[in-house]
Amino acid sequence: MKCYTKREIEQARKARELLVRMGFPTVQQAIRAVSSGSNFDVTSRDFEVADAIWGKDVASLKGKTKKKSTPVADININPTLARQDQVLSVDVMFIQKLAVLIGVATPLDLTLATSLSSLDLLRPSRAASIVRKGLQYFLGVLSSQNFKTQLIMTDGEGAVAKLQTEINALGVEVDISGAGGHVARVERRIQVLKERVRAHRHHLPFVPSLLVLLMLILYCVSRLNYEPSSVGGWTASPRELFTGRKVDARRDFRCGFGDYVQSTVPETDNAPKSRTEDAVVMLPTGNRTG
Repeated sequence: MKCYTKREIEQARKARELLVRMGFPTVQQAIRAVSSGSNFDVTSRDFEVADAIWGKDVASLKGKTKKKSTPVADININPTLARQDQVLSVDVMFIQKLAVLIGVATPLDLTLATSLSSLDLLRPSRAASIVRKGLQYFLGVLSSQNFKTQLIMTDGEGAVAKLQTEINALGVEVDISGAGGHVARVERRIQVLKERVRAHRHHLPFVPSLLVLLMLILYCVSRLNYEPSSVGGWTASPRELFTGRKVDARRDFRCGFGDYVQSTVPETDNAPKSRTEDAVVMLPTGNRTG
């Protein structure tokens, strides 16, 4: 609204009210009616200003949205650019009451994350059983694209030390830093993640709950993997190196975290009920259709 005068804002309100009184035509239909020479106290520009201020008319979206066909998935299996053995650096990141296990696979430079907090109570846990599931998840993700983890590096994380024998039995070496030592690569990655989370929290128009904050952390991890890294001399992003799929902005960057959207319901019919749901964008699935 700061971009327009009081009169322009008032005219935009009148244009929105006119849409309701005309029975929710499309904006293009309303503009044609206004431009036909009839006696209207709004102009075509008033409709454009209304869209610029408030976005598309939500009532029209809820009433008229049609079910869109699912985009065709890219089923081509592209060769990945790096099949090297990986070194996995892991550490626990704490933000507020959340504990998140962070891993960085090198030289792929792929960032991995999984919650160590119980999602029902959101209580952080560093028990060996919980950390075991996190490490199994990391190893499983890497092996899904035929990457072999040769070494896990960590600081004095007690849970990892307890699991050392189990990890060694999988053919993976464990390197634990001495007292007070840190693993520089994952420490730096945690710093970057916290910076990104702070930036997003400042941008959000609401205060995130702990569950939403966890989704934000995972979102920031997914975005980091789309950024080309200088590690290993690659010009492609870690995600492209990992999956073999090129980045597509129309598929991968369709929405941002916390965006308010009208999401089409799974099944639409002719019943007099809303065809969209009010939703807040959290986390992309990362699938082939976006």
